[in-house]
Amino acid sequence: TVAGKIINADLFMAYGAVGGNDYLEFAPGFNADLGTGKNDIQGGLSTLRVTDTILRTHASQNLPSVWKHTQDNQSGGSAVTHHGLIILGVGNTSSPAVTPSTTTRWEVRSNTQMYDGGINWGTDWTLDVANGISLISDTTYEQTLGPHVSFGDQRNDDIGAKLTKTGTGKLMIARGGVQGYAPGAVLEIQQGEVEFNSNPTQTAPTYYTSSASGQNLDVTVASSSAVTFHSYSWPTPTNWNNAADTRVNNQHEVKSINSSGTITLGGLSDYTPRGVDLTTPLVIAETAGLSDAFLEVSGDVILGATSTFNLYLNASDASDSYQMLVNGTLSQAGLLNIIDAGSLTTGVYDLFDATTFSGNFTLVLPNGMDGSYNPINGVLTIAEVPEPTMIALLSGGVIMLARRRR
Repeated sequence: TVAGKIINADLFMAYGAVGGNDYLEFAPGFNADLGTGKNDIQGGLSTLRVTDTILRTHASQNLPSVWKHTQDNQSGGSAVTHHGLIILGVGNTSSPAVTPSTTTRWEVRSNTQMYDGGINWGTDWTLDVANGISLISDTTYEQTLGPHVSFGDQRNDDIGAKLTKTGTGKLMIARGGVQGYAPGAVLEIQQGEVEFNSNPTQTAPTYYTSSASGQNLDVTVASSSAVTFHSYSWPTPTNWNNAADTRVNNQHEVKSINSSGTITLGGLSDYTPRGVDLTTPLVIAETAGLSDAFLEVSGDVILGATSTFNLYLNASDASDSYQMLVNGTLSQAGLLNIIDAGSLTTGVYDLFDATTFSGNFTLVLPNGMDGSYNPINGVLTIAEVPEPTMIALLSGGVIMLARRRR
């Protein structure tokens, strides 16, 4: 990729044999960016397509993204951004005939890796993140300058493509990241965790992910795996070709969920998006609370017997109409684990709203709390919580009664 504007970027392509074990591996010391900062733009490797090949990376500096000039859509002047793109498999396509096998694979090894470029795909591929590390998609800085990057499936037909997550490490979509998934897109979490800190359905503008927009993502979670939908607030002002800002804090939207593993709704990420030098944390405070996240599903939610649904809850949530909306069937099973977000108390909480309810959870409440869950309408009732002194007196009374019976 030559130094200059984004439009001057050339595509570096690695095509392997279908069904083979060809691989492209970057040594830990390889640095894709030849420049050192905004005032030293030298070009480098900024756009990479990998098809039927194993991509193996060991450090953030391996990942294709470089300092380059862009066009500031707000003022019409020149700006500088750190920009890159990784395309897995065949990109934006409507022809199944060109779909390669599922041997396209990205192996994240050795170190946690942060990528500020786009990660796009149009055919099935596998992401394998090693134990104890993460792949962090953090495009926050790019969003402030007239962004050209996103995370998602770019296929523009109704077939969609599947991302299979393996390895016991984590895939994190950082706060401020734009996502988009085409109809039929699937995220299958076989191992490890996927953590969402922005909405999986960001519909404006469709420029970011070609025609990929709408509530299209089907999520499946295996018994040894987890998906987390964190509370979040957008950290940057919109600069989407002057499009209207339709973003909503704390919102997560998907098409369906089928889980035998762990789902967490709420809580906050321990990762802070990067600032202008890509190493210093962005100084924009997180304003979301632990229990502010809410999840909207356009289809069904199926929870298996081995599943756990962790839900952060606060006293203020008693006024909410739902924490998860299911415009289909909510099949309840496994554990419903309520986590005190700081001020949980007695009251009636509308946890779930669904077109149809079936099954039931095993309810787990924080220590010292009593209550019940109604599986017919998704309502949790927390009864009066005894004061510590009352608990001690009650305990003493039980002991005294037992002695009398002797």
